[in-house]
Amino acid sequence: VGKVSHHPGGRGGADWDDDKQPEMPDSWDRHLLPAGDWQHPRGWMHGLANGEIRKNAKDMDVFQALEGPDEIYPDGNSVSEGIRQLKELAD
Repeated sequence: VGKVSHHPGGRGGADWDDDKQPEMPDSWDRHLLPAGDWQHPRGWMHGLANGEIRKNAKDMDVFQALEGPDEIYPDGNSVSEGIRQLKELAD
């Protein structure tokens, strides 16, 4: 779940979500990247709070620290999904 190789989700394409372009073919059985409000893996990788996607690093914050639950940031979505997956596998 999340970023294992260079592209989060392990795929290529314009938004790193093209199933026909695996980044590392035959490396794992499942690709999970819960992009959430960030729309796609590229948006998740460059995501700021509340679904905002950093487009031009020179014009936007490189990092933030806003009050709120973990899920306002991309990493929070990944952690929640990782916990959900672990619970599912434990059953």
